Amino acid sequence: MFRGRDNHRHEVVRIADSVALAGNKAFPDTRIGVATTTRAIHFTLAMTPAGTEKGRSLAALAAASDRLAALVQSLSSADGAQQIPYLGWTVAETAAHVVTVAGRLLGDRRRSAVPEETGRLNATCLEELADRDPTSLAARLRTDMGLVIERVYPKVDFDRAYPFHGGTTISGGGGAAFLLCELLVHGHDIASSTQRDWAIPAQEAAIAVRGPAEFWTRLLDAEGLPTFVVELGEYTPVEFPVRSGTVDGGDRRDSGCGRTPTCDVRQDDPRR
Repeated sequence: MFRGRDNHRHEVVRIADSVALAGNKAFPDTRIGVATTTRAIHFTLAMTPAGTEKGRSLAALAAASDRLAALVQSLSSADGAQQIPYLGWTVAETAAHVVTVAGRLLGDRRRSAVPEETGRLNATCLEELADRDPTSLAARLRTDMGLVIERVYPKVDFDRAYPFHGGTTISGGGGAAFLLCELLVHGHDIASSTQRDWAIPAQEAAIAVRGPAEFWTRLLDAEGLPTFVVELGEYTPVEFPVRSGTVDGGDRRDSGCGRTPTCDVRQDDPRR
């Protein structure tokens, strides 16, 4: 069990938990559909082979972003002002953060040079986006994610490495998975703080977990650390490096999304 601030790693465990929970019906295990209101996104997904990694990722991004936009649109101003203690943000600030994350695929090329800078970059982006109105944030999220899915990702090579936070790189497919992780986890943050339902289908979780796992693997590869293999039921297991010990609890603004679950994993160390 990990505790506290090592939050990208928490994403791997937390989102993997939802895959296992889906099998136990704690989360609905539904088919990923193109849950979107724009014909452009529907056309883009129709033109992308559904059985490919990119096709599955784009379908998951479309479905999750549509659900999150609908959730944010349902919020009142009072809901938006609710604090999310483990994040250190309000509900509206969390929604705005997701909008700024999508913006990093729409011209904002800033990435942290070291992991410790990621929180400061997140804070800067939140200051730059002053909007905290749930209705307008929902509209912005729909528009921006529509552009990401329709215009950006169809041109992205999912096997090519691109600059990422912490001075690392990540594959195009890994970056899409990380974005999906942001949508799913922050959707849960918002829903749980406003007493609303939030579903994480197992298919989406199985894609999302691979983004943080790839990030941590690349970031810590030189250390030759042992790894945990997270079993994902019928889906391909995912592996990520881990240091021994625990980290303290605290707010999560310094490293993005993530929360601490308990997850059963088996340790493996193929590098020894």
